[in-house]
Amino acid sequence: RSTNLSQHGFFVEGFVDELAAAAGVDPLAMRRQLVGDNAKGAAVLDALAATFDFRRPRGRNRGVGLAIADGWNC
Repeated sequence: RSTNLSQHGFFVEGFVDELAAAAGVDPLAMRRQLVGDNAKGAAVLDALAATFDFRRPRGRNRGVGLAIADGWNC
C-alpha cells in the first residue's frame, strides 16, 4: 500500500519524458531545470549524470529511463 506517491510519480515522470521528447530536450536536463533550487533533487540528478551514461546507444529494443519523486518533502 502507498499514499499514491509511487503511482503519481510514475505518471508525472512519464509525462515529463513526453514533454522533453516533444520539445526536443534532454530528459535529464529538463528534470535538472524543473528541480530549480531544490538542492537535494539537484544533487541526485547531478550524481546520476556523473555516474550513468544516458546517451550511450543501448541496441535494438533496449532503453533506459530515470525519474525523481519528492515524497513528504524529504
